[in-house]
Amino acid sequence: MSDASWAHCYACHAQSRWTSAFKAVGAWPYKRVVCPWCWNRHQASVHQATFIFGLISPAIGVVLTWYGPSDARFLAIICFMLPIIAVATIAHELGHALTAELLGMRVFRVVLGATGKPILHWRLWKWKIDVLSGLCGALVQAGHPSQRHMRMKQFLMVLAGPSTNLVLAAVALWTAGFRPSSLIMEDVLWACCAANMLLAVISLIPHMSTTAIGRAPSDGLQLLTLPFASAGTVELWRSSFTLLQTAEEYECRNYESTVALCQQELQRNPTNLAIKLHMSAALCQLERFGEARDLLEDSFKDCNLDSPLGALICNNLAFADVASESAELLADADKRSAHAMAWIPWEPAIMGTRGFVLLSLGKLDEAITLLEKACDRHVTPRSKAINAAGLTIALVRQGDRDLAREMLDYARELDSQCKWVPRAEHEVLLANQLT
Repeated sequence: MSDASWAHCYACHAQSRWTSAFKAVGAWPYKRVVCPWCWNRHQASVHQATFIFGLISPAIGVVLTWYGPSDARFLAIICFMLPIIAVATIAHELGHALTAELLGMRVFRVVLGATGKPILHWRLWKWKIDVLSGLCGALVQAGHPSQRHMRMKQFLMVLAGPSTNLVLAAVALWTAGFRPSSLIMEDVLWACCAANMLLAVISLIPHMSTTAIGRAPSDGLQLLTLPFASAGTVELWRSSFTLLQTAEEYECRNYESTVALCQQELQRNPTNLAIKLHMSAALCQLERFGEARDLLEDSFKDCNLDSPLGALICNNLAFADVASESAELLADADKRSAHAMAWIPWEPAIMGTRGFVLLSLGKLDEAITLLEKACDRHVTPRSKAINAAGLTIALVRQGDRDLAREMLDYARELDSQCKWVPRAEHEVLLANQLT
């Protein structure tokens, strides 16, 4: 394949056949093309800078209100608006989430931030709250356990977000009408009104926006299209609910339950590739590698291999092959993990699988490089522990036993239940016995 058919990341030098995933950052003449991972980091840094400025902007607003000229009050209101927009965004998402609960829907997760790594997470009531390092933007992941009145419920849930902002803007405007004694309080109320109005208007403009789960339609675009949603779209909403359920069960280590939910969904829709990927991951955790392999090989007939989704299937299949420790399957694992790396080389799960394959092939230096990157880029302790255990094995085979023991302790600290930790412990013990 010619070099022109590959995209190159200026920042991390990754090369990929998925050229449309790359994006430009910076302004001319310093515009550069980067991979999604580096673009995400760039956006997170921009959002962090915006957030930090938003924290100090109220102080600038106070100075302008007290000591600035009378015509500087407009600038003071803008300074007060910046942190209020963050609060208004939270209110917007809570409007979505609370309405979804009232309508009998299931709220799985509320994400505050559009890009970056998770920096905080906790549970509020039944909801999982994640705060990302790129603090601008938010989303709610909710689903429909029943198809009854699904279009109406989805419409009302979407409408609740901007409606919450409009109500808050009206309350702020009504309160400001009483002319508070403090000039600062009056400016804050006007800023609250303007911030909520601005957020409501932006969310109601039909467009596609970047979120933590990729490109998604704005509230306005959804409100225009929801009443006319096809039966296929409604079915997609239903299957998305099952997908969110399986992800939650997997995260809670309920692997048998994950497999059971996936089997139920596949009986209804045998070609659901996302469900097959979830099920194969759960089967690997249960060490049922043969079943995972059969499931993924069956997926090839429903998917174009030369695509990002095909790359993910190849990656999971390669991991199942290498985890089974079968020498006969190692050549297939090598070919498939290389194919996945050619499409999504920035993804830590792809890096990790390729690192394990190279480890099994005895290419230790290359394996260590990829496993270190994967361990650094992964955000969950469970995924980090798997790659840390792989690094332990690679370091033992390279002869660096002291660093291997440190890495083994790190893997145990991350996730004591990691399936790869006993393999790493066995490798360390065997090396000690040989000496």
